[in-house]
This record gives sequence, C-alpha cells and structure tokens, in this order.
Amino acid sequence: MKTSKTIKQGHIVSTTRFLQVDSVESLPKGQQKVSVTDLVDGMQFEIHGVDLVDDLDSANEFEKTKKLSRTDLAKKLTESYNIVFSVCFDKADGTERVLRGRLMKPEPLLGRSHCEDLEVTKGCKLRLVDHRTLKWMIVEGVKYTVK
Repeated sequence: MKTSKTIKQGHIVSTTRFLQVDSVESLPKGQQKVSVTDLVDGMQFEIHGVDLVDDLDSANEFEKTKKLSRTDLAKKLTESYNIVFSVCFDKADGTERVLRGRLMKPEPLLGRSHCEDLEVTKGCKLRLVDHRTLKWMIVEGVKYTVK
C-alpha cells in the first residue's frame, strides 16, 4: 500500500480504528494475540502485546457502574467522539434497541445523535439515538445507567 505521507523516525502519529474481534489466543507470559477486522475497510490484522491489548476500548466490557441523570447521560453520549460504545434507548416505535457504534454528529441535549451502527455490514449504517429515551451506555470501561 502506498502512502503520500513521509513518515520518519521520531515523528509522533496517531490512529483511530474501529475493529471487530475475530479471535483471541492466549500466549506465554500472560500475552494475547487478538485477530481483528477493520469495520471500515475490512482489513484483517493482529494485535500483540499486553500494552496494546490493554489500550483497546470495548463497547461491551465495563469494570464499574455509575448512575447519571438522563441529561448527564445524553451529555456523555454527545462527548464520546472517536470512542466505541454501546447505548440502549427506545426506538420511535417504543421497542428497546442496543446500538454498538460510534458518534458521528451530536444534537443539543435531549435531542438526537447521529451514530454509526458498527454491527451493520450492508446499507446505511447511520442511526438516530433519541436522548430522551436513553437507558444506559457503556463507554471507556464504565456502564452509565439512568437514576
């Protein structure tokens, strides 16, 4: 793959990718090998090393739970740029929906946020999450629930 950028030793770089875990293999000395697929371009690769694996954010796993008002939960959602999350809300027809995705464009508090559903593989991935019907959200290792 060619790049138009000239990356050199000593440069500081960053990347944000949204990945689906295909498999996890335990290695000696507490290490893991995580095989993933990029949800944007379909590229498959492996992540090795405790530090790299520990730095992965998960939309599923959480270590603690906090209660927030619905307004504060909506604020947490609208501030979650470039972070994978799960969010539970009621759809317009009243049914409960859990979306695992990322924030694309927030609207003012107690409006709606445009989120990309990272579990959708074909068609339009954009979904509206209604702030007024939020029930819970998992982001950065914390599950936030409505008080």
